[in-house]
Amino acid sequence: MTIKMHICYENTASATFDEDYFLSKHIPLVKSAFTPHGLGNIEVKILQPGLQGEEPPYKAITELTFEDRQALETCMKAAGREVTMDVKNYTDIRPVSFVATSNEVA
Repeated sequence: MTIKMHICYENTASATFDEDYFLSKHIPLVKSAFTPHGLGNIEVKILQPGLQGEEPPYKAITELTFEDRQALETCMKAAGREVTMDVKNYTDIRPVSFVATSNEVA
């Protein structure tokens, strides 16, 4: 069963979030640090205002895909600190993360 880790950056008026650094430096760091330890895929969503112009609840959501829970745990143990230490370089938001199983529905 596929495991996905989601990292969410809350959208608040006072928050700083350097989207360029995030996409050009942080995400490549995540890929290079985590892929050798079991990362399968990265999907990044930069949220946009809703159809009525309302602000989204998050600035960005990153989804990391792993074959199973063991691969996620191995990856985080091997390279999690390196990736976490880079967060301060692009945001003052404390990311919220959660882990979920992924099941396709026909």
